[in-house]
Amino acid sequence: MCNLPAIGTEVGEAGVMSSLAAHWNSRFGIYQGSVKQGESVPDYTGRAYTDAAGSWPSKFNAFADFRNKRAVYAPYQGDTTTGLRTNGTIIGSAALQAGGGDRRLATAAVLDCSGFTSGSTVAPVQSWACILMLHPINTNMGGTGTGADRMYLEYLGRSDDEGSPCASSGVPGGPASGGPLVPVLVR
Repeated sequence: MCNLPAIGTEVGEAGVMSSLAAHWNSRFGIYQGSVKQGESVPDYTGRAYTDAAGSWPSKFNAFADFRNKRAVYAPYQGDTTTGLRTNGTIIGSAALQAGGGDRRLATAAVLDCSGFTSGSTVAPVQSWACILMLHPINTNMGGTGTGADRMYLEYLGRSDDEGSPCASSGVPGGPASGGPLVPVLVR
């Protein structure tokens, strides 16, 4: 979220990060492998929204419930409930309250996917979106439903929209920078 490139900048990176699931899942208060609780801050809630029965009945507008779960530091409800296979240690409400942060709202690039044609690994940034990470991901293929072979994010609008929950993410930039507008103190 720091030093966001300007609109029109081409981005792309080939490759696979082997510890992606462990780092992603730490945001939900789930720790596994070399990712440790004191080194990777969780969000204030680990509540997951998947297509498993009872996990997310409405299948839309998770953000409203997410805010409610944050207020009570609700932990991840477990793999049995979500249909996932995270294979990690889940921290409880007290740990989320004591050491949590704003870790599941993110600013993400909106790309022009036509830039990926002809084997290219770069595409121009069109704008910046505010997203909510809805659930942990499996440490390896398995489990059922959400996270077994896909993941969901909830689009909350452009990150620079008035009232966006991502409006204070990022850093100040010049006239050509993209991303959310952030307050700046000038001396």
